[in-house]
Amino acid sequence: MAVRDDRLTGLYTLPYLEELLKRDWAVRASRAAQHSGCLRWTCDALDLYNTTFGRAAGDSTIRRVAHVVSACLRRSSDVTARIDGGSLIAFAPGLTIEQALRVGQLMAERVRDMRIHHPRSAVLRYISISVGVCASTPGASDSPSDLLQKSAAAAAVCEEVGA
Repeated sequence: MAVRDDRLTGLYTLPYLEELLKRDWAVRASRAAQHSGCLRWTCDALDLYNTTFGRAAGDSTIRRVAHVVSACLRRSSDVTARIDGGSLIAFAPGLTIEQALRVGQLMAERVRDMRIHHPRSAVLRYISISVGVCASTPGASDSPSDLLQKSAAAAAVCEEVGA
């Protein structure tokens, strides 16, 4: 069994999230047309923030961002985990792509609204996040790793365009 809680943020760890997905995937795949949304986000220019203000300030910012974005997902079935550094992921069963996009936009707005000063960011002068979103309806031949790979691809595209 994987370690459950991330020490820095109090969220789940990625290996624990993967275990939960594997366990619940067959049930979700058997339910007719139940979408599953996946959101993956990263703090923009976190390395520059750490260089400017130090690692302790960066860790504090990651904790604050994790708290704000996980609060946007309030259902008991929503699961949020820290991947590494300032990268987080959430699995939200029942969300369509349109709903997941709205939640991703809300998360980005809430992080901007915190107004954590970041003088070296090329995106904003405050801490911001890039959010990658995907959603699918699990089929019998699909696996949870497919959804995680789609979210990684969506996040990579988002980071490339600076969205």
